[in-house]
Amino acid sequence: MATAFLAGPPVGRSLVTEAITTTYGGSAQAYATAAAGSVVDAIAATYTVGGGEADGEGGGGGPPSVLVAFGVGLTGAVGVEAAVGLAAAGYTATLLRVGEEEGRPPWRVAAEAAAEAAGVDIIDFVPAGAAFYFDLLVDAVLGNDPLDWGDGVDADDAPHVSATGTPPPPVATSADAASGGLIPDGATTVLAALAASPAPVVCVDHPLGWATDRGPPDLAVRRDAFVKPDLLVSTAVPLRSARFFGGRYHYVGGGVVPPGWAAAAGVAEICSAVAAAGSS
Repeated sequence: MATAFLAGPPVGRSLVTEAITTTYGGSAQAYATAAAGSVVDAIAATYTVGGGEADGEGGGGGPPSVLVAFGVGLTGAVGVEAAVGLAAAGYTATLLRVGEEEGRPPWRVAAEAAAEAAGVDIIDFVPAGAAFYFDLLVDAVLGNDPLDWGDGVDADDAPHVSATGTPPPPVATSADAASGGLIPDGATTVLAALAASPAPVVCVDHPLGWATDRGPPDLAVRRDAFVKPDLLVSTAVPLRSARFFGGRYHYVGGGVVPPGWAAAAGVAEICSAVAAAGSS
């Protein structure tokens, strides 16, 4: 497993913000759609519709059934688009909303409506025995989100995504912060399900409940109550928490952040090293 990682989350967030501002014309939705392609590709390459390595008890011999937990920030938007992409690729996808519906920008409302129109159900509770119904659980709750976000980016405000009247991603409570992990409000039940899942867990950029600099909190490790991703998808560039990843597969998405920007930030070689290690 590769040990290369970013200097810290602010670098990754700055690159994401620059990508939204410049490459995607200020559209967070366009960025989310591109990043979601990395998630769909990684899952399709690892857990095939024909059976593959999806070890959950659900599915009944049919296409793998996927539960995607999505938050209110940019990573959640990636999760919504990924669910649509998975459904189009032949998977049975369900979205699990984590956080409040109020305050979403119009494009998020439209994206979730489009997901439902594509046959993706959206629920707001964790089904009892989720691993019985789903072959894969995807954590897209809190990943490489900018410090603030909305339906667009004002280039004059870079490197921060403009709020445009929408709330920022959830922040950890003081108790959660003291324990070393990041747990948005309303995510405790989801965290427990992910941590206890016998089915493979796929994390987008950063596992729920992990500290950005130190990985899973010590107390959670001692209790064996932390998320253990089988597959980590770094949609833009690997975050520092990636060095604590102990699963089987680490996929670094390509084309989301221009290579020149990654080189300027000093992370281009890191991305190449992690990608090479993941293919070996």
